[in-house]
Amino acid sequence: SCLILCGLDRNLYVYTAQGTMIVKYSDAVDSSQLDYILSVSGSGRAKTFCYGTEHGNVVCNRLMFKTVHSLQDHLYAYRVSNFTDVCIENMLSGQKTIVNSEGYIKLLAVYKHRLAVMLSDKVLVYSSNEHDRNDMRYKITHR
Repeated sequence: SCLILCGLDRNLYVYTAQGTMIVKYSDAVDSSQLDYILSVSGSGRAKTFCYGTEHGNVVCNRLMFKTVHSLQDHLYAYRVSNFTDVCIENMLSGQKTIVNSEGYIKLLAVYKHRLAVMLSDKVLVYSSNEHDRNDMRYKITHR
């Protein structure tokens, strides 16, 4: 679920339920078309939102988020639906673990015993025990 906010700066902001900003909507719109937004309403099931502007325009859009995942040998990592956590699954043993990150996850990469998570402002590198392939405890090694 997402929270959509509008302000006097003529921008729409999309946040996660935890309060992490996902996108500034006006970055995807031509700046000459920006009017003051008077009202915004969304539908969680259809992932659509509509807003009304100062000139009487009503604009409807659909939120679409790309799938973020990575696969390397027997490890499969993917972004969970709250946009701030990563689930890592060992495809051989069926073990799963959740890694909490500090913000909106844009990209993931898995290589051997490491997991790289790209956020909007930094990259976090997590590592597990390189000698035990079944160890699913990941800790931050680089910020």
